[in-house]
Amino acid sequence: MQLFDRLDLPSLEALRDAFVRIATSGPAARVGLLADEDVWVYAPETIRARRDDLVRQAPAGSDPLAWLRGSLIPGLPVQAAVAGDRLAVMYDHSLVDATVSTAFPRVLIDVARGGAVPTPPAETDKPLAAALRHTFGLRPSRWRALARDVRARRALVHDAGSAAQPDEGTTTIRLEDLPRVLRHEWCLLRREASRDVSRWGAKHGVGGAGAILLLATAALKRVGIEPQPVGTIVVNLRRYLPPGTTTNGNFITGLRVTTGGPAFELGRFAQEVNRALESGRPLFTTALRSMRPPRGGLPTGEAEVSTAAAVAVSHLGVVRDYQALPWQGDAPVSVLSVADRPAPSEISWTVLILHGVVHAFATYRSDVFDPDAIASAAALMAADPVGLLTSEYE
Repeated sequence: MQLFDRLDLPSLEALRDAFVRIATSGPAARVGLLADEDVWVYAPETIRARRDDLVRQAPAGSDPLAWLRGSLIPGLPVQAAVAGDRLAVMYDHSLVDATVSTAFPRVLIDVARGGAVPTPPAETDKPLAAALRHTFGLRPSRWRALARDVRARRALVHDAGSAAQPDEGTTTIRLEDLPRVLRHEWCLLRREASRDVSRWGAKHGVGGAGAILLLATAALKRVGIEPQPVGTIVVNLRRYLPPGTTTNGNFITGLRVTTGGPAFELGRFAQEVNRALESGRPLFTTALRSMRPPRGGLPTGEAEVSTAAAVAVSHLGVVRDYQALPWQGDAPVSVLSVADRPAPSEISWTVLILHGVVHAFATYRSDVFDPDAIASAAALMAADPVGLLTSEYE
């Protein structure tokens, strides 16, 4: 879901017309597909008939995102709301991932102002098979790299011992209360701090997502929230597709990496991340999971979850489509772009860069984690990120 402040927005009618034009331009646009049981279908006439539901007017002075979340219309995977100069959009994550959602608000506004509907890039209808052929195929060297990575990963887990499965206590939650207890926290790493984090990461061979994962983990420890010793980096699997090939669907996975425990070393962390990405392990494990029988639905009622935080990071990099939005005044100061369904024990960070500034957004459940502690952790991340990284990991 997304929330943008201080935009120079077209009229509500123009936005509705633009949404219909984009959604009915073809199934590759994604935002017009509708759910029919377990299948996404392209139904342009139905989309046109529901034009007024696609973009709605939130009450004057309200937070359009909070209003939209509380009044979602069933059957529409993508919905938007406006209130003054604020635009909110919510997406069904099983249909749309960051590749589509980061571009959609800019495209919607451009088309509402008379621009042409862009032609979606050509996509493969079987992205997993295409990526597997391109990455592995008849390439013995890649299979050997994968085998070495799997052996190294097993050794890391063995060295970590029981720390890989922490038992820091549990708390009882009511799963059906998710919308009520979901919270977000936001922090900025200004230009100088962002450059310093990049330099620190380059010095130790750690990429942007890995550096933020370690930074968030260190900040949580500092405020008294025990992180689990294994974190998650969201990997865009398009990196494994053949050149010139893409897919507009949800083609991502989570790479679990060691972030703590007795055996943790910064150098080994960097090696683990880089080796996994280069070997294609995220793609291979995704293929294995796709062959497993589907699980049942989410449990209802009450459940016990670990109070140790499972930290996850999705790093979008420089989001040029956000930078190109029609901001009023200076560079944007209020952008929210988050996933809306973290696991109960998860603190999920979405990270993006606008005009040289790192924006980091945490999503978590306030019935599991203390909002004041999360706010304090975010403040520590913004205040002196390199100092925090250095004191924790060097």
